[in-house]
Amino acid sequence: MMTAAHSVQLFLYVFLLSLLDAAADGISEPIEDFVINSATEERTSRALPMGPPTRVVRAKISMVGTKMVMGVRWSATQVFDIYQFRVRWAEPVDWNDNDNDSDRRYELECWVEDLGNGDRKTLFKRQVGAWFSGYHEKYRFPPGMDLATQCQVRAINTAGFTTAWKPSNRINVKDIPVYFPGINGVDLRGLSQEDVLAVLTKISTEDAAAAPPLRQLPKLI
Repeated sequence: MMTAAHSVQLFLYVFLLSLLDAAADGISEPIEDFVINSATEERTSRALPMGPPTRVVRAKISMVGTKMVMGVRWSATQVFDIYQFRVRWAEPVDWNDNDNDSDRRYELECWVEDLGNGDRKTLFKRQVGAWFSGYHEKYRFPPGMDLATQCQVRAINTAGFTTAWKPSNRINVKDIPVYFPGINGVDLRGLSQEDVLAVLTKISTEDAAAAPPLRQLPKLI
């Protein structure tokens, strides 16, 4: 025969089991997945699955041209254009290498294409560390050719997985403004050798006329 004390114990037992079941139902997924070192009792995050990183978010190139005049006696071979070539990108959303950034890197490839015949020449192809988000070079292209430049970049995570290439925009070299160093008001694209030197002479004359006169030192007695 069940006594009153036994009934109370049974009720408490069933009540506690109900609470445990409710708690188990309320936690469908662990908040964090940890591994505990039994020797040191150190708790670390469990290793995450590894795989290819997500694609580089954005890749963009930009260029600006500078007219260079070399030497004392100017000639057609001493006036040429130098293009500053810059490429920038944004890192992947997820590297998928268990947060190990010790050997993350980017592979970058840029080229120039002759739009007349479709020939392509590689400007550079190299790898840079993941702390880079851009790269720049200076180039002198053959004059009179219809050229375009483009790049592509991809990420390589520490586990050695590689993502797909992210292409950049394409820029036609003829569309890039060309200026004298430090003078951005005059676009020199398409000007002949004589016209370029005439513009340079005019700017030099105007600068000299606008300069304040030199102060003369007092004569020594």
